Amino acid sequence: MSRILIIGATGTVGRQVVSQLMSSDVRIRALVRNPDAARLPPQVELMQGDLTIPETLDKCLIGVDTIFLVWTAPPSAVIPALERIAKHAQRIVYLSAPLKTSHPFFQQPNPSRTLAELIERRA
Repeated sequence: MSRILIIGATGTVGRQVVSQLMSSDVRIRALVRNPDAARLPPQVELMQGDLTIPETLDKCLIGVDTIFLVWTAPPSAVIPALERIAKHAQRIVYLSAPLKTSHPFFQQPNPSRTLAELIERRA
């Protein structure tokens, strides 16, 4: 049975991912900063960690096949966190916005686009 780590599980999208996975044949683990405040189903294994403190990720990543990633940390945390994540995960599913569309709004330089592109290149 595979194990999926959801980073961002307590947010709007992450909660939907957890909900959808509950009926599947996978074990769900959630990276959370505060396990007592997570309010996730009891079947979800809660692991305390923080993307801005890379060493807290190691224990969370042990035995994980796939990671569903909603980036919730500042840009300075991308490289150290993704280096650790990439050592463990066979597959990373990164949720990003449609930043590569032809619409002029998305072609303007902006910090969100730069961050998403950095994560996509590193993941």
